[in-house]
Amino acid sequence: MREGFGVVLTLLMLAVAVCAQPPVRLYVAPNGNDHWSGRLPRPNASRTDGPLATLQGARNAVRRLKATQGLRAPVHVLFAGGTYRITELVLFTPEDSGTSDAPIIYEAMPNARPVFDGGKRITGFRKGANGIWTTVIPEVRAGKWYFEQLWVNGRRATRARSPNRFTYYMLSRIEEGIGPLTGQRANLSNRAFIARKEDIAPLFSLSPEQLRDVTVVVYHSWEISRHRVARRNRRGDYHWRTHLAVSGMGTEPALPSGEPPRR
Repeated sequence: MREGFGVVLTLLMLAVAVCAQPPVRLYVAPNGNDHWSGRLPRPNASRTDGPLATLQGARNAVRRLKATQGLRAPVHVLFAGGTYRITELVLFTPEDSGTSDAPIIYEAMPNARPVFDGGKRITGFRKGANGIWTTVIPEVRAGKWYFEQLWVNGRRATRARSPNRFTYYMLSRIEEGIGPLTGQRANLSNRAFIARKEDIAPLFSLSPEQLRDVTVVVYHSWEISRHRVARRNRRGDYHWRTHLAVSGMGTEPALPSGEPPRR
């Protein structure tokens, strides 16, 4: 009887020892290097080892750990404070998952504030007349890149817009007509609307290339949607009045047609 008890006790102690394994800690810092082990929170004196540098590097280090040693203990990926630039998609798949006994946790170090920034720094601004700053972005000019947000000194800048205050209102929707993308008759009730001529008059002076830079922002009762202009007509097919047709769905007005703006 004593021998059986001893065997059970030994098994219990082994189980507790397995479950109580300390977590593996991987450190990430802006001054790190993805070729290092990530086992040190700071670079060593000879700068031959230290923290990792990126979210992608941390993910890859966890993958290597799982492939070579298996997942026998929790893994804590700890990020130091600072900005981490993300220049490409960082994809996590089922292979990056932990288990209930050995979870994989990505978190900030105590009192740290890591920031993951997918933006691209724009330089070369020149100050012109009337406080206008300009720069040339070759990728945008070549049509290889497009952006809708610009942050200046940590604050989102206001894009050139019309009107400068409040919003324009749709006069009515267009229920049916020729689809601007297919050329076939289609339901346009949530893609085209009749507008006041003076509201969208500036669009008729734009070239097709310039028109592609225009974003129509539609305010709904529950959301905001953004669309490209697919067609602009002063009268349009079947004697429609001045109207716009946009790409994508979602141009139902938040207010009934013709209701005056709230100030």
